[in-house]
Amino acid sequence: MSVARVTFSLPESDVRELKNLAASWGTTSSGAVARLIADYRTRQLDLAMAEGYTALALEQASETRLAFGAQAEVVLRD
Repeated sequence: MSVARVTFSLPESDVRELKNLAASWGTTSSGAVARLIADYRTRQLDLAMAEGYTALALEQASETRLAFGAQAEVVLRD
C-alpha cells in the first residue's frame, strides 16, 4: 500500500480528540484517521448488504406467496 502525505486543518478540540483516540488505540494520529476511515467503509458495506438482503427477502416472500397459491390450487383439486 502506498502512503501519501496530506495536510489538513481541524479545530483544536478535534485534534485533541484525535490524539486521545490514537493514544487509546496505541497508534499515531495518521493511524487513527486510517482506522476511522476503514470503520466507516465497513459500516457503509454493512448497510448496503442489509439493504440488499432486505430487498432479496421481500422478493422471495412475494415469490413464495405465488408458489403457495399455485400449490394450494393443485392440492385442493385432488
